Amino acid sequence: MSAHISRAMLVIRHAWQMYRNLTLPRNVAKGDWGDQTPHELLRLLMIEYEELFVALWELKSGKGTAQRVAEEAADLSAFAAMLADNARRADNA
Repeated sequence: MSAHISRAMLVIRHAWQMYRNLTLPRNVAKGDWGDQTPHELLRLLMIEYEELFVALWELKSGKGTAQRVAEEAADLSAFAAMLADNARRADNA
């Protein structure tokens, strides 16, 4: 498989995982991120970074799964996307 197709598949799998995470009932109930400040979102992103770090450590030690790593990576990306979305909204206001 070419590098271009591999990269496209990586993005598609990761985006699909982000979508699944964001549409979980517990996450939908949290509402929109538009009212959160950049500092609040950055704090949440840092928490997700720590969770991803733990998931990777658990995977390496044989106690975790690749699926959990994928879920935590998607959560981290979602908060980065929320920060970018709020910045875009502010820039267009």
